[in-house]
Amino acid sequence: MIKRCTGCGVILQSDKKDEKGYVKKELIDTALLCERCFRLKNYNEMNLDKLDYNNDEILEVINKKSYHTFFIIDFFHLSKKYIDTYKKIKTNKTLIISKSDLIFNSLNKEKIKKNIAECYDINEEIIFVSIKNNASLDFLKMKINKYKKVFFAGYTNEGKSSLLNVLTDNNILTSIMPNTTLDFIEVKSDNCIIVDSPGFIDDNNYTLNNLKKIYGKKYIKPIVFPINKPCQFEIENILSFAYIGENKNSFIFYINNDLSIKKSYKNISDYNQIINIKANSDLVIKGIGFINIKKDCILNVLNPDLIEVRKSLINN
Repeated sequence: MIKRCTGCGVILQSDKKDEKGYVKKELIDTALLCERCFRLKNYNEMNLDKLDYNNDEILEVINKKSYHTFFIIDFFHLSKKYIDTYKKIKTNKTLIISKSDLIFNSLNKEKIKKNIAECYDINEEIIFVSIKNNASLDFLKMKINKYKKVFFAGYTNEGKSSLLNVLTDNNILTSIMPNTTLDFIEVKSDNCIIVDSPGFIDDNNYTLNNLKKIYGKKYIKPIVFPINKPCQFEIENILSFAYIGENKNSFIFYINNDLSIKKSYKNISDYNQIINIKANSDLVIKGIGFINIKKDCILNVLNPDLIEVRKSLINN
């Protein structure tokens, strides 16, 4: 009988210590986790094993099946890149927006859903869920029971394995480390087959310290910066940009509050790319969050590959 690690999904083996799925020979009959996942779970040791699947291969596996796909994205990580991957899934699908408990209570979630659909041209159903306050979990279970065979897919660290654990009472390993799920993990629950797919990999090379701050679980409090003259911002060591012009403006940062934001006025830098921003737009910082910009302005950005600009999702 082939045994798979309940943490990452790879086949357990005791022959090659340096390869995936290794367990000591004396533990092979009883182990639930491979040595890598055991050390990750108990000691938080970082071991970035290479996936057996690249992004295109994950899509190929999903598209070959007739299963319904639930694609999970953290609300604060919504971006064109993530949505473009979602659109490459050819089976019937649903977009799941996770961590809705971190979205401020004053905002109308139904209106945000409509804005997401219009901004990214989404025709399928959009469901907001939260593990913390059980938002829409019963509704999602009903959907799974309806479809019987489903994939859970999404980029790494978007919350799909955590959500699946709650829905099925399983113990799939979760972590802020990328590549936690290395293979497709099949879970049977109430006569349904649910498959946790490996996470799609983004090419953002954030450090472990960045990851701990980016993927915090605290309520995100918007941070407002009034602007009266040219200045520049630095978010951790991740993104730097300069505000050009003398017009008054207001920037509202919707990112994890553990990330440092530095605003300065001296020696305004000449960065790589000029970007024209229209009033009431979101400056999306890929994989981190977004900044709502109230008025027309010009930015000069050091690392433009990390950003995109969209019409605001929360103020339309």
